[in-house]
Amino acid sequence: MREVELKARLSVAEEELLLDRVRDLGFSEHGKPMVQLDLVLDTNGFAMRKNGLLLRLREETTDGERKLLLTLKIRNPGSGSGNVQDNTELELELPDPASATGFEILGIVNQKLGTAIPETLLASRQLRTGTKLLVVEAGLSQVRSALQKSRREFRRDGVAVCFDGFADYMGRFVELEAESPEEVQELASELRIDSSNLVVGNYGQLARQAAEAAGRSNVSMNVLPETELWLRDLLSSKWTSSE
Repeated sequence: MREVELKARLSVAEEELLLDRVRDLGFSEHGKPMVQLDLVLDTNGFAMRKNGLLLRLREETTDGERKLLLTLKIRNPGSGSGNVQDNTELELELPDPASATGFEILGIVNQKLGTAIPETLLASRQLRTGTKLLVVEAGLSQVRSALQKSRREFRRDGVAVCFDGFADYMGRFVELEAESPEEVQELASELRIDSSNLVVGNYGQLARQAAEAAGRSNVSMNVLPETELWLRDLLSSKWTSSE
């Protein structure tokens, strides 16, 4: 599935105005507000990024209920020019050990990287379990980003408007999602998104920029302190492949 994204930074006041505008334009809220914890890993040489790939584990929490998603984003030609992010996206909810989409994701990554992400990843029920498999057995030991955000999503006719709020210094954003650059630009125009608020890059890149501007030493993470603690433990050298 092709997914084209456009992001803009918002103040609290701008977010409230845009929420009202989205409702007035016939968008309906999709599901309930949730908290998303996204973890993007790579090899020591960042082979995933060099091959135009992004492999993400996402834990979504809604009303205390958690689910785990595995996503592969493949950068499409021309993506990254300007504000628009243009990717082919494959995604499934875990655990799903017999998923054709899951096998397709593993096949693409293993072929591009010459690595061996185990099929047992598709049986993972928890973010920690999946992360450990990627680090220990597949050698994806570099954190490209670890981000925690609140999200409200609104949909209409195949397009989505997502309101995202991050902890601490990153702030608030709106993310527009459609299936073509033209469609996402038309959506931005319809919503009267201020062009001066548009940002370049994915959330991982924006997190690094915000951390550097704030003088933070850890530019890869924007998560709650308790989350950072267990992520650091998961990525520590005390792990062995026999565990």
